[in-house]
Amino acid sequence: MERHPRDSQGELASRPSRVAYWLIPAASALPRLQLMINQLARQYHGPRFEPHVTIYAGRFGPADNPSLVLEAAARSGTGIVLPVQGLCFSPLYTKSCFLQLGNHEGLTELCERFRRLSQHPGDYTLDPHLSLLYANLDHGAHAEIAAQLVLPQQIPFDQIWAVSIPGQVRGKADVERWRLMATHSLLSRAS
Repeated sequence: MERHPRDSQGELASRPSRVAYWLIPAASALPRLQLMINQLARQYHGPRFEPHVTIYAGRFGPADNPSLVLEAAARSGTGIVLPVQGLCFSPLYTKSCFLQLGNHEGLTELCERFRRLSQHPGDYTLDPHLSLLYANLDHGAHAEIAAQLVLPQQIPFDQIWAVSIPGQVRGKADVERWRLMATHSLLSRAS
């Protein structure tokens, strides 16, 4: 993913209208998940994207500083391990094929911290899932995908990212407009 453009002082060159805060899988899980996403994207003509769980998304205000928000939100956090509850499908483009994940007290707390730290808190509802494919699928593809994937039992996460996003994601071009704004590591101890 490309970084959001910055000016000569390192500040964001333009102000995105929306930001998403993502939980990123640990290095032990990342390659396997990225491979699944890339293979499904190639097979079903979808975009490639980084494996992630959206913790919080909302408006991005002029006073919002993604680096400071990530640092403040992660201050009392630790690595998080989420159980995989199953493979699911949906007619929503961004949830066409996804791993439904169990919740974790630390994840709920992190979501609420991002809401409190946002200059424009929104009504984002946490739904822990990790998308594997963004595409418009017919029902016949569901069984085909389910037969080819071996699901992990759980996924460890140890990073959070701030990503500028368009207002809605309806297609590949919208996904390609995502820009990385800032990253922060969670503490190395997973709980």
